[in-house]
Amino acid sequence: IPVKLPGYLVIADTGIKSQTKVAVATVRNLLMVEGATIQARIDDLGRLTRQTRTALEDGDMGALATALNGAQDDLRSMGVSHPALEQLLAVARQNGALAAKLTGSGQGGCLIALAPEASIANKLSQKLAAAGATATWVEPLLCDD
Repeated sequence: IPVKLPGYLVIADTGIKSQTKVAVATVRNLLMVEGATIQARIDDLGRLTRQTRTALEDGDMGALATALNGAQDDLRSMGVSHPALEQLLAVARQNGALAAKLTGSGQGGCLIALAPEASIANKLSQKLAAAGATATWVEPLLCDD
């Protein structure tokens, strides 16, 4: 994807091994019970993924933040998140992240937080570590090619 968006992603590890099988089983069970509601969330994740791509290509930070936060809302509602992720997501949002969501299969693992500038990204990294993240990384969205 040709990224035209300055900004940074802060990645934070909860230290809890993600549990793909548990996450998949949770969604499968919810799909059997709540059918259309869960399918609508799955469909929304597809729409938000396309919105994310467009936002990166168009350099639209607001649209990117909306898509990432919306995806986390969908993932949370499907039981894919984890209390440790939710705690770190709240810390990220309280400390300047425009958006934050889990990454990977969920039920533990890592999150990404969107920061508009390096100083906020570095602050987020420190705050997330202080809140219990076992490791953090700061990566620019734009790469020097």
